[in-house]
Amino acid sequence: MGKLLVIYVGLLSVISAWVLYGIFSDGDAPQLPEFYWGPKEKQNQKEDTTIRPFKINTEEKVLTDLKARLTLELSPERNRLTPPLEGIGFQYGFNTNFLKTVTNHWLNKYDWRAREKTLNQYPHSTTNINGIEVHFQHVKSLSKKYYKHTKPLLLLHGWPGSFIEFQKMIPLLTDPVNSELNFEVNLVMSN
Repeated sequence: MGKLLVIYVGLLSVISAWVLYGIFSDGDAPQLPEFYWGPKEKQNQKEDTTIRPFKINTEEKVLTDLKARLTLELSPERNRLTPPLEGIGFQYGFNTNFLKTVTNHWLNKYDWRAREKTLNQYPHSTTNINGIEVHFQHVKSLSKKYYKHTKPLLLLHGWPGSFIEFQKMIPLLTDPVNSELNFEVNLVMSN
């Protein structure tokens, strides 16, 4: 089994190196076939590919509605939450005792407007690519410092991730200290 693992890891390393060489070499990048991902009824229409500014801005009535529903769910009259089994954490689903704690936090402690301000600290944009509405951030250096090399960097998050995972990294990439290299960060969000 040990020899098989070594062969597998070696083969995987060679394939990975070949793929990375293809990505980072100066040759032509492989092209994906043109494909429309949107609704079929819009496939033959002219697509609006302009880049449009976007800002996270939740209407107050949405927040009021959320708080009203959370309050209703926690009310003794409604109480649809089944108590968890004794001594069980999350083995059989979300623990309803903890759900009450989370709900209470959202109702009484969470400041959505402060979070919104943090989420909007870098510019957001949207565009349409092959029928899919794409939400992204393109962040350049805010510093007047001269960098000898500026490289584009594309950051993608997985599911169930979020672009929030990268927010603390952005200034370290766009305006690094003691470096001749910085990055223009392109962060694509999934919907």
